Amino acid sequence: MFFLPTLIDRHIAKLLVDYFLMGVVVFTLVTFFSDTFLDFIQDIQRYGIAPGTAFILLWLQLPKSITLVLPPSTFLAVLLVYNHFNNTLELIACRVTGISLHRLVYPALVIGFFVTLLTYAMGDYLVPYCTKVQLALKQEAMQKGSLPVGEKSFMFKRFDDEHNLKMLIFVSSFNGHALGESTIVDLSKPKMMQITQAAIGTWHPDFWEFNTARIYTLKDTKTLLAFNTFEQLRVNNLLKQTDKSEPQGDINNRYNIASVSALDFQTLLQHIANREAQHLEIPPNTYIKLWEKISLPFSCIAMALIAVPLAISSPRKISNRGFVFALLILFLFYVLRSTSVAMGRSGVLSLFGLLDITQSYTLAAWLPVLVLTISGLWMLQKKSQRL
Repeated sequence: MFFLPTLIDRHIAKLLVDYFLMGVVVFTLVTFFSDTFLDFIQDIQRYGIAPGTAFILLWLQLPKSITLVLPPSTFLAVLLVYNHFNNTLELIACRVTGISLHRLVYPALVIGFFVTLLTYAMGDYLVPYCTKVQLALKQEAMQKGSLPVGEKSFMFKRFDDEHNLKMLIFVSSFNGHALGESTIVDLSKPKMMQITQAAIGTWHPDFWEFNTARIYTLKDTKTLLAFNTFEQLRVNNLLKQTDKSEPQGDINNRYNIASVSALDFQTLLQHIANREAQHLEIPPNTYIKLWEKISLPFSCIAMALIAVPLAISSPRKISNRGFVFALLILFLFYVLRSTSVAMGRSGVLSLFGLLDITQSYTLAAWLPVLVLTISGLWMLQKKSQRL
């Protein structure tokens, strides 16, 4: 039967939109000025990024933050609106006039459907574009090899493709030209470690120059093979492409999380197929990130579905399901999401070998949505029988 919106549908939809926008603003502010703002400060310190560039990087993170808060904003809006209808007995009035609880859920599902489309569009088009621009700006800053000025100390790390530490750089201070006490630990050669120490040095865009430098060469990090002292030692600028999370060459030849985040669903799917054809390692997070591009948007519908029965209580026992209650439920959802990912990695979701590794990771990405949907349908059926 074709769905024709009625006056009550339009009224509920208007309230849902108002509360949804409020939830987007509140949740975005919370996430944006916690994790995102912290990353913003770290980028300035790590790469010596100019304030103008860092400000652009900060705003490029906004679409990602909004995309992540769209599902919880949907849940909060549906919870508050239907809880208000329940407490003011408007829900009972609708039931008396012959409107079933299942029919009253339609506006929530419609809102959930449109938010699902919005979440997918942002997550699969806007967010990858912003991520690519971010990576380009960070890459440009790293190629300059700048150091943050005025800090007491800073540490930089370089990793290989398996995220094993290959180089560690410690600089005690930097005033724009002079380097303070510095230590460089080089682990790039198998079963070898080279430690370079210098009391003072100078920074140049293309190289660093140390005075009275000492170099220790160890075998298996234990046996001292050589010790050399240099009055002056010049090395290439060590900060260029230090962080493994930055783009370094073709993604099919060098895997990194940031580059994967810059791909849309179809491109990432092709990327996985290419690596499988070349028999290259594909970390578990790649499969999970692939299907989360679909499962995260669909969680908006699941959130709307389960929020309706959670908002409704018995007419004899009115209760306010407010913001704190919403935060509790959302916390449980993200705990379930983390648990599902952990179960996928551990092999529990392979169902004793019935599913291969790709299928188990796919199930790990979809399991929270399935649990929410099934729970919502079951609770909705129970509530409709009691009212």
